[in-house]
Amino acid sequence: TGLMLLSSLVFSETRRADAHIHGLHRVQLLLDNSILQLNYEFPADRMEDRTEHEHEHEHEHEHEHHQDELEKRHATAQQLVEILDISELMRIPPSAKCRQIQLTQSINALNENQDDTRESKHKDALIEAVMECENPSAIVSLDFSPAYQTFDDLAEIQVEGMIGHQSLSEMLSATRTSISF
Repeated sequence: TGLMLLSSLVFSETRRADAHIHGLHRVQLLLDNSILQLNYEFPADRMEDRTEHEHEHEHEHEHEHHQDELEKRHATAQQLVEILDISELMRIPPSAKCRQIQLTQSINALNENQDDTRESKHKDALIEAVMECENPSAIVSLDFSPAYQTFDDLAEIQVEGMIGHQSLSEMLSATRTSISF
């Protein structure tokens, strides 16, 4: 089915670390009959700390910067854990009568160039949601303003997918948070 296609696209996609852009979130969605599947992906820096040996050789300013980065990484991981419903990131018209039947979260390492240790720090968080809609024809728009309220560093959302037989490819921003089709 189409849902299997969306899952295989997300998991088979090979992304280079240079495609990992902070402030850019990616959404893939597919409406197949009454099932809406949404994959919401965003950059998440590595969650582990540097070794103590590396700490010993840092200057005080660099140490403060490192602490700020660690706090941001912890906040990203905490935000991921706190998202229990896709409605915390997007709104579907209430008349569609959609209910979430599955939500999974993961943090995935990007394909890494073994010669460049900087790339090993790049990871993406992925939230996968599946919803069943009683009135799927009422899905005429999607509003991502909740995502802009959830993520302080969010600049743009790239949305791609299929709604019925209509393909969709849009770039959203803080001033344009909705898609209509």
